[in-house]
Amino acid sequence: MPSELPAWYSVDNIGLQPNIPISDHDKKVSNWCEGVYSEARDELERHEEIVAMDRYIRYLTGAQWTERRPSYKSSPIANRMFINLIQLVSYLTDIRQSFEVRSNNRSYDGHADILNKIIKSWMLDEDVDTTLAMIIIHASLCIGYARLTWNPDLHGNEGDMELTACGALDVIPIRPGHNLQKSIGVIYRMPKPLSWFKEKYPTKGSFVPADREYSQFLAQGSNSGTASTQLGRSAQLLSPQMRRLFGRGTSQSTESMIPQALYREFWIRDEQRNTSDQVVYVGNPDREYGYAVKPGARLYPRGRLIIMGGPITLFDGPNPFWHGQFPFAALRFNRVPWQWPGISEFRNQIPLQDVMNSVLAGILDTVKRAVNPPLLAPDNAFGLATKRALDPNMPGAKLFYNPSSVFQPTYAQPAQLPSFVFQVLQWAEQELSDQAGFIDLSSVSRKGIVPAADTLEQMKEGQQTLVRLKVRYIESFFKDIGSQFIPNVYQFYTLGRRIQMLGEDGKTWEDFDIEPGTMVPAGVPKEEHWRSFRFMVQPGSLLKSARVPYQMLMLNLRRMGDMDRENLFKALDLEGLIDSSKKNLEAEGKDILMQAVRQKMAGTAGGGNVSPQAIQALTEGPTAEPAPSPVM
Repeated sequence: MPSELPAWYSVDNIGLQPNIPISDHDKKVSNWCEGVYSEARDELERHEEIVAMDRYIRYLTGAQWTERRPSYKSSPIANRMFINLIQLVSYLTDIRQSFEVRSNNRSYDGHADILNKIIKSWMLDEDVDTTLAMIIIHASLCIGYARLTWNPDLHGNEGDMELTACGALDVIPIRPGHNLQKSIGVIYRMPKPLSWFKEKYPTKGSFVPADREYSQFLAQGSNSGTASTQLGRSAQLLSPQMRRLFGRGTSQSTESMIPQALYREFWIRDEQRNTSDQVVYVGNPDREYGYAVKPGARLYPRGRLIIMGGPITLFDGPNPFWHGQFPFAALRFNRVPWQWPGISEFRNQIPLQDVMNSVLAGILDTVKRAVNPPLLAPDNAFGLATKRALDPNMPGAKLFYNPSSVFQPTYAQPAQLPSFVFQVLQWAEQELSDQAGFIDLSSVSRKGIVPAADTLEQMKEGQQTLVRLKVRYIESFFKDIGSQFIPNVYQFYTLGRRIQMLGEDGKTWEDFDIEPGTMVPAGVPKEEHWRSFRFMVQPGSLLKSARVPYQMLMLNLRRMGDMDRENLFKALDLEGLIDSSKKNLEAEGKDILMQAVRQKMAGTAGGGNVSPQAIQALTEGPTAEPAPSPVM
């Protein structure tokens, strides 16, 4: 690990004069970051799953025959791996909002209700389910990350929380522990255009130089050998699609008209303290992340953030988020203790996919030889000209051979495939399905007896044990996201933003106290109030399909009269129908009662007329009795 990171007090240089020289402090920070980046990247690239990612992507895209085969050889691809991936993503994104925010203080239950509504509204507005699908794909390859930050450019420059899907090469943990938040630091990297640096960091962004590695595009029809020798080690790990995304190519590169540089964020746990005898200010005191540090206190209690544009230090200051966490959450489906990224979903599927492809290729080659069998004939059976133009498999072909030949020409007998060939193919296909963890409904439907719905549901529950474990990992992943989202609401969501999202429901009494416009009560530290709330996810309640047995139980209880209608609607995720159903049932009950009264009066009094007083009592309730007249 490089030497200790130099301390720094005032970090926000935006607004200073342009063309300032690079300070010695920035040079030291830049050298420290480059050393840490090289070390962390090298450690990441040593993992087997990271090295094999390119192979996994090639198999998913259908490039599964890597060796060069003759043109007459079959190269079939039964891409069951991609089908397994689509099934997994479809199943794991069929989620319901079963999580909720609860308050440790009953006085703040109203705040908890607003937080729940904000989270639900945000998930719908930002299409979090589609972002989750991309994260699941990354996690299937190796590991997926979510980056939760405040983007002031969203919603017409009003700002909103932004959830970004990141892959294993986008986020690099520094000495990771069993949990991402236990790491020493996290590095986020992404190529950005030079114009972006100038816009976001007007003081130092113009000093960011173009990076040749990310400022080239692929030239058609050029020699690929020269460019391949220029690729770095990390580029060899990328698929062709990801190389193009990062500006790398396997063929001759040409300078791009839109030059780019590498944008990097270093989120560091910095334990340094204020060694002076004076109070120092870290960050910009006019911003929500600026604060004063007393002598002897920690300079960065929430952590430190360093932003680099190429070799230029653009920002060096405290973690801008009140929660003090790295704004990332990791999703791993196959966690193991010996390596941080875990094991890929496709590590054990590739050999089975190769078996299927090889068996299919052998079967197709045998079919080709059976349809177009080779002709066996003595060397003197045909003349030289006949041999050159001979096509025995042509329809209606006439063959004239030399009668003095040893034996007459004949077709070779096609090879007979043994039965175990098809058994091996079926075994490989079934094993691939079992690796995915889903029940094959098509095979069940082909059986003579179709099981009942309850039996089929039990079969699915028993088959999808592996998938249920992945669901638990997603629930833990959402808890990490929710623990960051709650403090971000108190930090960034103003009264106007909440009213825009929820209307009148977005207001609280605290918005009109001594410190108006914020949900934080007056007199409570604004950076600490969010700790009164918890983001909770009930185990096994995230997926809609996982709630089917529970919903069937609620329906049976309702039939037996042991369940009320309101709780039944909640169990069926139909909370929105509670009020309307209650209102319609009351109106329907009044109609039924009026019909019963008319029928009874028609049977007893001989007529169906009902007095106006009775109609008013049925529709509006009993009227008040008239006051007694005063006694004279």
